Amino acid sequence: MIYATLFPFQFSPAHSAFLEWYGADDLAHWLDVLLNLYFFMPLGMLCGILFHSRSGFLLSFCGACGLSLGVELAQAYIPGRYSSLRDVFLNSLGAFLGMLLTQMPIFDKELQTKNLRRLIALRGTLLLISLWMIVHFFPFFPNLRSNRLRLFSISTLGWQSLNAKNLEIAMLAVFVILIWKERHSRKSTLWFAFFLLLIAPGQMLLWGREPVPAEIFASMLGLAAGLILVASKIEIEARWLAVIALALLTGRELQPFQWESVEVESFKWIPLMASFETSRGESVRILCLKCFLYWYTLRQIHRSTGILVFRASLAMASIFMIAEFGQCYQIGRTPESTDSLIWLLGAAPFLSIQDPEDQGLKRAER
Repeated sequence: MIYATLFPFQFSPAHSAFLEWYGADDLAHWLDVLLNLYFFMPLGMLCGILFHSRSGFLLSFCGACGLSLGVELAQAYIPGRYSSLRDVFLNSLGAFLGMLLTQMPIFDKELQTKNLRRLIALRGTLLLISLWMIVHFFPFFPNLRSNRLRLFSISTLGWQSLNAKNLEIAMLAVFVILIWKERHSRKSTLWFAFFLLLIAPGQMLLWGREPVPAEIFASMLGLAAGLILVASKIEIEARWLAVIALALLTGRELQPFQWESVEVESFKWIPLMASFETSRGESVRILCLKCFLYWYTLRQIHRSTGILVFRASLAMASIFMIAEFGQCYQIGRTPESTDSLIWLLGAAPFLSIQDPEDQGLKRAER
């Protein structure tokens, strides 16, 4: 949280105004309001779980308020950042709502039930599916105006410019269906695939997104392919899924397959620099796409070889660090340590996966 709010850690003696109240005048500002509200909710939930007493609740809330206040005051000394009283209010409210959720009676009761324990066991599956949903439907704000449909209807499909990006979109859609199939019955997977297939066209009705017909159809074709695989009872071994995922990663890492004899871009050790330099919506989608593909690959490597997830993530982080240094000689690439960091972080959700658990729950085929 501190890293995201104080990036790029370049402070100046001169400062902007302290704790001004900024209104929300357009969609971008309202999106910022929601993000600041939700940003502190996980912290509030963690504090609510750890401290059940009223004094602990109060101290946690004051701590969250103090953290937000300190960050906003520090942002006044970062060129290009602003010290916002609105953000302090929203962060504090988010932390309070997070703690309030954990105080609800249903939370403690459900925590002890078999269903919630099963939900916790499925954390890796749910995380990957959530990442895929963010990639395709962020920022989740619908734009139900007719001009959106008209814009989409006059757009060309663009299959003549079919590229690796469309292939990647289709394969990721297949992956998300097979992820669900690992832990659920065939019937449940068919319903899940059919549901995603129905909502996939909704991407054309999102704020801040330009409808790209080829990408939407690629996603739908991938979902349809996954549905057909499940309906036909075709099983794809984990090793082949790992190979396909690694092939996609290799193509993504080596594009545009052109190298210069001299260094054209210096390596950046500070992670996420490229993400902070692009638009917020696009950077979120790109980061979630990488997390999905990298962590899915880790999952399949573990399932097919039995290699510990931590060792696999360490090996892939080392390989990608070397590849990132190679990108210093490619035009249009931004070599940085972000990808290696994502590989290492991928061990966290899947670190405790054991072989019997990873084979999935027994599925009723009929």
